[in-house]
Amino acid sequence: MMLKIRQSILMFVIAASVLAGCSKKSTEPAETQPKFPVFTLTSPAAASDTCGGPAYAYVTQIRALLQSSAIFAILPGQNVNGVWTWQFPVDGMTIKLTSQLQSNGTYQWLLLWNGTDTTTQVTYTNWKSLEGNSSADGKSGTMTIYDDTDPTSQTILMSISWTTQASGTLEATIDYYSGGDPSTRIILVSNANGSGEITEFTWTGAWVPTGYHATWTGEGATAVCS
Repeated sequence: MMLKIRQSILMFVIAASVLAGCSKKSTEPAETQPKFPVFTLTSPAAASDTCGGPAYAYVTQIRALLQSSAIFAILPGQNVNGVWTWQFPVDGMTIKLTSQLQSNGTYQWLLLWNGTDTTTQVTYTNWKSLEGNSSADGKSGTMTIYDDTDPTSQTILMSISWTTQASGTLEATIDYYSGGDPSTRIILVSNANGSGEITEFTWTGAWVPTGYHATWTGEGATAVCS
């Protein structure tokens, strides 16, 4: 059931980590530096069965990416004419992240790659890895991530939308694509008390439940399928 999360998603998480902790350095100090949204996810117990295994794997994979991003240096952003910019090197490339406040109060995000990736020898020229919008508090938004295997195209790899309720419950919808076509949808609910649930869908011209639905009652609790 799991789909491979590619390097472009790692870039998404790296950007989140950088923005979450960077210091405020700006040519326009009156505007508060925006923070890229960072998700806190609850997890069921480790398992390998057909119920708990996929649920644990989905959450663990995302958590692992969040933790791995901590190795990257935290850099300050700069605000020039209302556009916040963060620029940093990764695997021989220059990664440039920009953010701009919109008239509706949301922030627009764009992540560009330039250079040759030393791990894959693929060259990117102003290639768009990620784009999207988020609310000023980061509690809701949408992001689109593109497939990094072909820098001559902008083939969608994944889209993410999320909302956070006043109770602290996070609901995220993650759509995976194959060759630019929708394939799998995951709806992930993460509650403040540690409980959560995952529902899986497949694309057949519309999103249809696969029958996989797992819930857990608290952090580290056994996932139960229904």
